[in-house]
Amino acid sequence: MKKAPTAVRAAKSAQRIIVLVFIIGVLVWCLVPTRFCNIDAQQVEKIEVFDGSRGVELEISDSEEIAYLVDNWNQASASKRIIPLPAGGFKFHVIVYLESGKTEEFTINTEDDAKREIIYYKRAKGNLCYEYLDELAENAR
Repeated sequence: MKKAPTAVRAAKSAQRIIVLVFIIGVLVWCLVPTRFCNIDAQQVEKIEVFDGSRGVELEISDSEEIAYLVDNWNQASASKRIIPLPAGGFKFHVIVYLESGKTEEFTINTEDDAKREIIYYKRAKGNLCYEYLDELAENAR
């Protein structure tokens, strides 16, 4: 009869360890910065950018501008946000069209905040080209 309490304690300890490992895994997944993009600039046909605050749509097809943007996005690293800040819209919605017919989509909200699919990111290092895109959109008006 004394074995039952020991078995219960062992089961509870195992559950605590599993929960702790899960929490640590989620924290590592969220807090460790990862590369924001992994796009080959040579494979990009064009980039479309919609400025949500101005209502301006840009189409970037110049190879030098594409290389500048993609190189910066590839070099940028970002951490996932555990609790995303509420967003009432977006600043730049970016669609990268690849020669293969595939697309890469993401949103840049500020110099430091971006969203890819349902995951929000906080820039850790590098450049998301917020100011560059803002200047292009301002000149396109």
